[in-house]
Formats: sequence, structure tokens, C-alpha cells
Amino acid sequence: IVLKREDSVFVSSRFNLREKYTVSIAGEVMKSDTVEWASNMHLQDLIIMAGGLTDAASPKRINVIRRVKDSNPLSKLSPIARSFEFDINKDLKSNDSAKDFILEPFDKVFVRTLPGYEIQRYIYLGGEVLYPGTYAITFKNEKISDAIKAAGGLTAEAYPEGGTVIRRNLVEKFDRDQQREQLKLISKSTDSTKLAKLINNQQKDISEPVGINLDKIIVNPGSKYDLLLLDGDSIKVPQKLETVSVKGQVLYPVKIRFDRHNDLSYYINAAGGFSKRAAKKRTYIVYANGSVKSTTRFFLFNNYPSVKAGSQIFVPDKGEKPPISAAELVGLTSGLASIAVLIFTIFRK
Repeated sequence: IVLKREDSVFVSSRFNLREKYTVSIAGEVMKSDTVEWASNMHLQDLIIMAGGLTDAASPKRINVIRRVKDSNPLSKLSPIARSFEFDINKDLKSNDSAKDFILEPFDKVFVRTLPGYEIQRYIYLGGEVLYPGTYAITFKNEKISDAIKAAGGLTAEAYPEGGTVIRRNLVEKFDRDQQREQLKLISKSTDSTKLAKLINNQQKDISEPVGINLDKIIVNPGSKYDLLLLDGDSIKVPQKLETVSVKGQVLYPVKIRFDRHNDLSYYINAAGGFSKRAAKKRTYIVYANGSVKSTTRFFLFNNYPSVKAGSQIFVPDKGEKPPISAAELVGLTSGLASIAVLIFTIFRK
């Protein structure tokens, strides 16, 4: 080719004419990462680039997963990946098979966790226990009764029926921009640190009450009411409660002295009665232990739940009723007319 003025000659690298070669490592290493592959790269090299093994790592079970490029599409038994397993020491000394093993492009290395390895887990006991404070979960099957026993039991002023467990619950809080950024990172799969940070930022720690029957747990430890403890649980035992709150669609929301001889109607009347907007049949009670009971219906009568000390009575708003449309009005009129004709016919006979 004869060159002319203003021509450009470009000599391409053979590395620019193929997909970028990478290898990745995950699991019990200091920093899970995806790095550029290099020829003659060993397993130990990749572990060093990941900052080494964590205290929880099981060096006797390190897996390398490799792509298969020549799988037989006509055979159901044809492998779709190859797996290699190696045994190394914490100081990265390995047997001969691991020393001679060379990583190939797109290999993925997984460092497993030691069997039986557990980090410390804690709970908190507060309120009317002899020794409130933070306690460790020492066994996997530890229950509420075990924690109460470790705290020395309840004080004389404790109200077991009001005992509750506050449990942590991680929920996702995505928005559109974060979703787009996460999908972009996943597709690139090169910045795992930033991806992990993004995911952690999208997790919101919400604490919510769990209704328990602490009075029954104290009497019968290990029963079906005795829940297993989870990391971060907070058990709270209140003092004896002497009031009941009435909220929502009543004439005068108020706190009233508890009297075990009175039912829900008494407390509603003490708050001035239902307002015009009250949804009476949807009235519900939140008990001191966090459990909830709603009103049930039997024929034409409302069956209200019982009231206990520390209860909160909620009367919901029945909301605005939508106006009757022309079609509904015609249908209602036609139905009434049909019933009137039927009654007239019956009595005429």
C-alpha cells in the first residue's frame, strides 16, 4: 500500500484483540478481588495479592474453578466446569501439586471457612433483671430462659407479661441510582471493594419487637414459647404497668388506670367513645410484649380482644367512602324494585 500524505498507520497489540484476561479470589481472604491474569501465576501469588488468609480460613480446602472450552453439547454427562482442590498452610507453604499448579485466565479461587469456626455473638438484657447488661451467646441452642438465668432472674418489680425481644432485621433500601451503579459494578466485576461498600450502604438496620410470653417461659423453660436467641437480640423486661392507652378515632385519646375487671368497651367509653370516623370492627390492641390482637366478628356483633396492663388500644379511621356512581345507583334501584315486586307478588297470592 502506497502511503499518502495525512495517512495513519496503527500497529495493534495482540493483547488488544482478545477479551481481558482476569482471575478472581473470594471467601476467607483479607480482600476478595478480581485482578489481571499474568502468565505463570501461582495460587499463592493470588492469595498474597488478596492480602493473605483470614483467621477463619481453612487452608486445607481451597478450590479453583476453571472454565471448560470443549464441553460436548450433545452429552448430558459432559462437564461444564473443572474443579481443583488444594491443601496449603497458613504461611502459604503448599504441597507439590499446588506448587506446580498454574492459574489460567478466568479461574476463580474460593477459600473456605474452617468447620466449626464461630465469631462471638452477643445479646442485651435490660429492665427488671438482677444483672442487666451485655451477655454472650455461648451455645447455638441458647434460649430466652437461659439468658434470664444468666442475668440472675427477674426482680420483684418485674412485669413478665410485658417482656419483649427487640430483634435486628437487615433490609435492603435500594433507589434507582444505587441500582444502576450496582449493576454497572457487577457487569465490570473489577472493583469488589467498592461493590461491597455499596451493598453495605444499601442495608438498613431495622429493629422490630417480637411478641413473646415471658411469663410462660419463666414457668416452663424450654417450652414452645422459649425462643432461640439470635445475635443482636435485646430482651427488655418492664416494671409493673398500671395504665392502658387509647389512641386513634376516639373523642379524647387518653391513658387510663388499668382494671382487670373491665373490658375494652370500658376503656373506649373512658376516652369519650368512638368518633364518627371510627372503624369499630377494625379496633385492635398492641400488648406490652409486642403481640397484637384484632377485633373479630360474630354474626352482627363485634368480639373485642381482652385488655391487659400496658396495652395500647388503637381505633383506626374508616376513611372516606367513595360516592355512589350512576351505574351503581341504577343497579341498587333495580335490585330494590325487584325485591318489592317479589314481596308484592307473594302477599297478593
